[in-house]
Amino acid sequence: MSGGDVLLVLGGFHLFGSSRKEIEAVIEGLKKQGVRYVAPCHCTGVIARKLFMKAFGTGFIDAGVGKVIVTERLR
Repeated sequence: MSGGDVLLVLGGFHLFGSSRKEIEAVIEGLKKQGVRYVAPCHCTGVIARKLFMKAFGTGFIDAGVGKVIVTERLR
């Protein structure tokens, strides 16, 4: 537990090959922790990235090599 909202979780979530149910459980857990933005990259997997995009909407950041994320711009 972080004790408060989490602005951003960024990285490879290692969900490639996980079931939809497993991915949705991860998404639900992140939302319960108060995560406002996610930026899944590399080994997250295409299906998981789509589910994250749907669940987080404007809180989804399309991340990858060379992407610059200015956290001060995130609200």
